[in-house]
Amino acid sequence: MKQTFTRLAVAMAFATIPVARGQSSEPKVGDQPPPLRLEKVLQASDGTKATWGDLKGKVVVLEFWATWCGPCVAAISHLNELADQFKGRPVQFIAITDEDEKIITPFLRRKPIHAWIGLDTDKSMFKDYGITGIPHTMVVDRKGRIVAI
Repeated sequence: MKQTFTRLAVAMAFATIPVARGQSSEPKVGDQPPPLRLEKVLQASDGTKATWGDLKGKVVVLEFWATWCGPCVAAISHLNELADQFKGRPVQFIAITDEDEKIITPFLRRKPIHAWIGLDTDKSMFKDYGITGIPHTMVVDRKGRIVAI
């Protein structure tokens, strides 16, 4: 399982599009990730909370992306394959975007994503995670440590 996530992170690193963001120090492998501060989570059960406490014991794959990003859209099929492969196991995929729900909802009707969709419209997570280019993938293990970027 670790090799699959590592291959995903490596593949995504080669297809990164820069985005304008404030400078921030990016978390590194071995670090605890910053808090999950999403305004809303789409495609999750009612009452779902995307916090590290609620996700404890799960492997979490964070995929920072946008609808306008060609490499991000191209990677959706691979993300969906992985999400389907690990369905029913303690793995949660969260696709995080800084776009508004009114843009995301029609996009998802055309191009479904088999993951929770985290809305970070105030860009706080992009800043906290030091995201300067997308797509950007981060894998957090069951113990809450970053194991791949």
